[in-house]
Amino acid sequence: MAGARAAWLDDDPAHAAACCCQASVMAAGFEPDDPRRAATAHARALMAPGPGGVESGLTAAFEAWEAAGPWVERMALGIRARSSLFHMRLESKHRGVYPDIARQRCRKMLNAGMALIEAERAARRGDRHSMEAAMARRRDAFGHRESAAAAMAHWLGEPVRGREIDRFAEHPPMARDDEARLYAAALLVPLTLDTDRRRRLNPAM
Repeated sequence: MAGARAAWLDDDPAHAAACCCQASVMAAGFEPDDPRRAATAHARALMAPGPGGVESGLTAAFEAWEAAGPWVERMALGIRARSSLFHMRLESKHRGVYPDIARQRCRKMLNAGMALIEAERAARRGDRHSMEAAMARRRDAFGHRESAAAAMAHWLGEPVRGREIDRFAEHPPMARDDEARLYAAALLVPLTLDTDRRRRLNPAM
């Protein structure tokens, strides 16, 4: 998926489609409700749509995001270092509070994935109001206070002051846990909301 994203941002749709197809083969080996399957289905709908076309692929991707809830409920949460003695005492006194908060944050990532598909659909039908509303829901899902998500969004190439960047290839994530996999699934699909650019890269869209 990282290769597909990088190729798409480099205006190389043929290579993006090839990478996306390879990612689809890999994703087929994941659990049926793994959110990486949803992200791969979303990317393939845009970069290498099947016989049913882009809309059919987006529908399948949206349903895959909806079905990923059980995966989040059983995902392994990484151990996080606490910044102060206060937080360590709080966690010791209230066992399970921090994991619950972390899992709630992860549940929001599913909404972020679905919101991007809703934004794509709105952009395709020229409904700017609905597109902006969907992107607002996506930002809300990440949360203004979630600095890690904001940093990863910046790093992976979300629009920053009207331009796109892509640092994934230069600095891949250090963590290889379920939380990192979920964030990557929610963030790796490139935005294609620019109508002119989208038609240039894939006229069928």
